[in-house]
Amino acid sequence: MREDKIDFGALLAQDSDGRKTGASSDGFYGWLITRKGLSENWARNLNYNLGKMLRGLSDPVLDEKKAESLVGRIMVSKLSKSAKRHYIVALEHYMDYLGKPVKFKKPRDTLRCPVYLNQAQMGALIRASRNYREMAILTTFCTTGVRLNELVCLDVGDLDFERKNIRIRTAKMDKQREIPMTGQLERVLMAYLGTIPPQERRPSDPVFRSIQGKRIAPRTVAKIVDQVATRAGLEGVHPHVLRHSFATAWVDNEGDQFHLKDLLGHSDIKMTERYWHLNTKSKAEAFARAAPRLV
Repeated sequence: MREDKIDFGALLAQDSDGRKTGASSDGFYGWLITRKGLSENWARNLNYNLGKMLRGLSDPVLDEKKAESLVGRIMVSKLSKSAKRHYIVALEHYMDYLGKPVKFKKPRDTLRCPVYLNQAQMGALIRASRNYREMAILTTFCTTGVRLNELVCLDVGDLDFERKNIRIRTAKMDKQREIPMTGQLERVLMAYLGTIPPQERRPSDPVFRSIQGKRIAPRTVAKIVDQVATRAGLEGVHPHVLRHSFATAWVDNEGDQFHLKDLLGHSDIKMTERYWHLNTKSKAEAFARAAPRLV
C-alpha cells in the first residue's frame, strides 16, 4: 500500500483503560491468540497488516469515525480485493481489542474456478499414507473441507466422538461451526490418537502434532500433503485443493448448497454456488432428470 498515500507501520495506541499498547507489541498479538483463539500465524499476519496501516497517524487513538475514514482510503486504493479484505479484517479486530467493536463493508472476492480432485483421486491419496498421522490429516481434509489453519488449530477437546462431530473454533472471521464426522474419519482419528500417550491427550492438547510433540506447523502439513500426493502420482495438490475437492464431491453426491455453505463456513452463498457452476456433470444429469418430456 506504499503508493496509495496511506502511511503505514507501527502504532502506539491506548486501550479502553488508557494503557498504552503497541500495535506491533505483544498486547494486540497476544490478545488475538488468547482471547480470540486465532493461530499464531493468522495473528501474526493481522498484527503485521495493522502495523502497516497505522504507521504515522497523527492521532494514535482510533474511534469509529477515524477507522471508517481509514477503511475508505483502503477501499479506493489500488490494492487487490483480497489485500483490502485482509487489512480491513485486521482493523476490525483491533477496534474490538480497543473495546470499540465495529464491522466494515469489504470488497467481494473474485470467484475463480477451483482446482480439485475427484473422489477416486482422494481415495488414492489417502491410501498412499504411510502412517496414522498422514492418514488422519488427509482424511480430515477430504471428509470435512476444513481450512489448513482450522486443522492445525484443532485441540483434542474439539473432537466429540460421542456426538460424532468436530468443533471448529478458529474459523475464518471467527465464525465457529461444527462438522459431522464420517464413520471413516472417526475410525482413523481414533487410531491416530491411540498412538499418542494418554497424558498427552488432554482436551487442550493439539490433535495434530510435530515429531517433537508440539502443535504441527501449517508448512509441515502442506509438505505432508505434497509428499503423499507425489506418492499417489498426483500433482499440484495442497490443503486448499482438498477443501475444493470435498465441496465438489458434495455436489457430485447431490448434497444441497445451504448445508455445504454451513459446513465450509462461507459468509456468502455465492462462494458456495461456484461449485455448482463448476460441476457440469451434475448439471447435465439434473437437466436430463428435470427437463420437460414433450413426446
